[in-house]
Amino acid sequence: MKMFGHVANILKGYAIAIGVAVAIAFVWMWWRDRQAELVAERQVRIQALIAEQMRLALEHPDLAAPPAGGLADPGGRARYDWYLGHLLAIAGQILALDRDGRWRGTLVAHLTPHQEALNSEYFRAQSKSIVSSEIRELINSMTVSRPGI
Repeated sequence: MKMFGHVANILKGYAIAIGVAVAIAFVWMWWRDRQAELVAERQVRIQALIAEQMRLALEHPDLAAPPAGGLADPGGRARYDWYLGHLLAIAGQILALDRDGRWRGTLVAHLTPHQEALNSEYFRAQSKSIVSSEIRELINSMTVSRPGI
């Protein structure tokens, strides 16, 4: 009888170990799948932000590609400033979501037509306190002639 109890304890130990191993495997599989879901969700959110920006650019092509020398009339300048602010807000959201930097080139492509404005004293004076360090870094990488917002 003593032998039977000893074998039962050994089997119980193995059963517990196997149960723990299976539980760990299930938790790991769940975590791996959840991480993949989170990456996919971030990509969908980024794509929606890009689509929003593209829609706005299509609705306002005069603001999406400003003329060299800027906008002369004050009303046009105000509209452009709001457009550029919206673009920078979207860029900030994308940078916050983009963990691997895959969308950085797309942001540069959207911001490149605005280099003159982004490099201006007016922009630098207005944006110092409201533009994130990530956005400043992105702008500085584009405006090599006068870095340092």
